[in-house]
Amino acid sequence: MDIPSHLEGRLFYNTFTKLLWVIFQPFFYTLRPLLRRPKPITRLEVINFTVQVSAAVLVLKLGVNVDADVGLH
Repeated sequence: MDIPSHLEGRLFYNTFTKLLWVIFQPFFYTLRPLLRRPKPITRLEVINFTVQVSAAVLVLKLGVNVDADVGLH
């Protein structure tokens, strides 16, 4: 999956388009396997998604104030 596709070779051929590739490479790297060889969604992935969305909604509903200054000092 690390070899560029023919489309990528045609699109990213000059300095400007290669700069765009460098900037957006994390997105391309993440999405390429999903588009090239998609895998079926498993039960655990559905459970994980549900838990994550529920936790986010709970935080928003409760109005939990997360201080932006929290972190390693």
